[in-house]
Formats: sequence, structure tokens, C-alpha cells
Amino acid sequence: MKIYKSVLILLAMCSLMVRPQSIVAVEPPIPPKPLTTTEHIQKVFGDKAPLMTAIFKAESSLNTKNVNWNCHYYKIVINQKTGKEENKRYSTSCKTKAERVNAWSVDCGIAQINHRGKVCPEHLFKIENNLAIAKQKLDTQGLKAWSVYTNGTYKRFL
Repeated sequence: MKIYKSVLILLAMCSLMVRPQSIVAVEPPIPPKPLTTTEHIQKVFGDKAPLMTAIFKAESSLNTKNVNWNCHYYKIVINQKTGKEENKRYSTSCKTKAERVNAWSVDCGIAQINHRGKVCPEHLFKIENNLAIAKQKLDTQGLKAWSVYTNGTYKRFL
């Protein structure tokens, strides 16, 4: 009988220790809100963000899928040393859609990153990649890497 009582006491004590935990409902985490285009620019460029936003507005209208093709053209110039006419090659946006087949490069994405060839690589359409490359260009080449800066077009977007 003593063993029986001891076993009952032991079982009673175990049942107290193994009580089921109360169930607590946990809300799933709310995913972070995606950054806006201007927030991406702010994150990458900090205090230069307003200027870079104006440049990118002039370059691409802040369109992450923007593409512009570059063609070579020729113009006759007078050589200052010899006084003779020369054919000088220059690059600018292709003048017509039909000329795009002759493009030597494309400008891709929000910051219009130049890429040799006729097709933009997909990674340049991702804003994080495009802006990271733009930041490297700014750090190594300065603002003159963007023609809209050198010709002043960006100023109307400030």
C-alpha cells in the first residue's frame, strides 16, 4: 500500500509539473514597406540626394526601366593646327528608332548607366544596383559623368 500511495503522489506531482502552457496568439510580422524611389536615392546619396534626384529626373524621369540608345555621328570640323577640314566622330542619342540597330551603347535605368551593346542587362533595371553603380561613378568621375549636369538641364528639377 505504501508503494501505491508513493506512486500516486509521484504521479500527482508530475502532472503539476507538466501542465500545458497557455496558448498565446502571435501576429505574423508585418513586412517592411518598400522604399520609394526618392527614399532609395536618399539612402544611397545622403545629403547629395536632392541634387542627384534632379539629375536622375532629367536623365530618366525617375523611370527605373528607362533605356536610351547611343549612336555615332560625324561632323566636319576645321583642324585648328592645319586649317583643313576633318570628319569628327561624336556620340549622342540615336536620332530615330530605326538607327537603334546601329547603336554602340545603351544608357540604362534610373541613373542612365552606360553599357556597351544594344541591350541593357537586367541587373541595371534594379534600383539598388543602378544607384550603387551611380554612386561609384559619382565618387570616381564626379557630377560630370551625367551630361544633364554639364549642360545644366538638371536645374529645372531642383
